[in-house]
Amino acid sequence: MAMMMDLAHLQEIGLNVVAAPASKQSQRGVPPPPAPVAQRPRRPVVTRFAPSPTGYLHIGGGRTSLFNYLYARHHGGKFLIRIEDTDVERHNEAAVDAILKGMAWLGTPHDGEIVRQRERIGRHKEVAAQLLANGGAYKCYCSKQELEAMRAEAEKQKVAFRYPGKCRDVGPGFK
Repeated sequence: MAMMMDLAHLQEIGLNVVAAPASKQSQRGVPPPPAPVAQRPRRPVVTRFAPSPTGYLHIGGGRTSLFNYLYARHHGGKFLIRIEDTDVERHNEAAVDAILKGMAWLGTPHDGEIVRQRERIGRHKEVAAQLLANGGAYKCYCSKQELEAMRAEAEKQKVAFRYPGKCRDVGPGFK
C-alpha cells in the first residue's frame, strides 16, 4: 500500500513543496488516500545512519541519511547516528568530522549521542563467541590474499562476490 506524503510536515522543516491540484492527480492515475485503519499500538520509529568513516559523505550516504531522517521525523520517531569504526586500518577521524559536517549541511540533525561501534566491541565478541559455540557461525581462516583473489575472480567473471564457505567445515584445530 502506498503511503501519502505529509506535505505540511515537509514544509514545516523548510522544504519548498507545492502539491499538484486534485484534478491533475486524478489525471495521472494517482489513487485516492487509503481509508483510515483502526488504531493499534505502534512501536516508536527509530532509524539510523551508519557511515564507515573512510572519507567524505558521498551522494549515497547523503541520500540514506536524508531518507532516514525524513522518515523518522514524519513518524515522530528518532534518527540516530552509529559510526562504523571497527576497521582500524581504514578508520579516519577526520572523515567522521567531514561526514557530520556534510549531514549538518544537508539539514539532518541526529537525536541523542553518536554511537561508535568500537565502544561495544566487548558485546560483539560475547555474541560472536555464543554464535560459534552453538554452531550459528564459523571462523574463517583464509588470508587477506586468498580473500582478495576470490574477489578478483568474481570480478573477472562479472558476478557479485560471495564467500564460498571454504572454512565452514574446518574444525577448531585448523590453523
